[in-house]
Amino acid sequence: MADLHIVYLLLIILAHVAIIVRVMLRPNREPGALPPGELAFITRMLEQYGAEASATLVFSHLPMWPLAKGREHEIIDDRDLLNVMHRYGVDVFASGHHHAFFAGIDDMGMVHLGNGALGGNARAYTGEKRRQPHSFTLLTLANDTIIITSRAAPGFEGSVPLEDVPPTLSGPLGLLRRIDGPVVLRP
Repeated sequence: MADLHIVYLLLIILAHVAIIVRVMLRPNREPGALPPGELAFITRMLEQYGAEASATLVFSHLPMWPLAKGREHEIIDDRDLLNVMHRYGVDVFASGHHHAFFAGIDDMGMVHLGNGALGGNARAYTGEKRRQPHSFTLLTLANDTIIITSRAAPGFEGSVPLEDVPPTLSGPLGLLRRIDGPVVLRP
């Protein structure tokens, strides 16, 4: 674990951005809360490094909202984790497991970012039939704002069209509203 702390510290010093990467594991892949040790780790990292950063990003393999068809139950349904991230002013919670691009904002102003798939298994959104194109996500932090775009295959020159992205997503933790432009970083 000591090596991870050094990496976080270097990222903060060099980029003034706290990036916390953690594979958040839950037994049996059932919706629910993180084990207490995982929540304690995230809390410690946010306490230790988040206050000095101009932006804070938390990366997880699993999302907190059901993004993709067939993966609706493979989420972190954890109100305590969400509250901790709100308390420490996390700007972005990013995930990838669902392989569906979605950039949304919760009721407290935190961005939730689901990354699309570059390789196989591009998926349809929950409740949709059509699969999303293969894509990667570009996250730009500049002038106290976050700009999120998803570059779609083939060629990765154009974005995933906003009209193809649901305007809202609902889940056990509430509602996410799609982001259609720049978002101001949280204070």
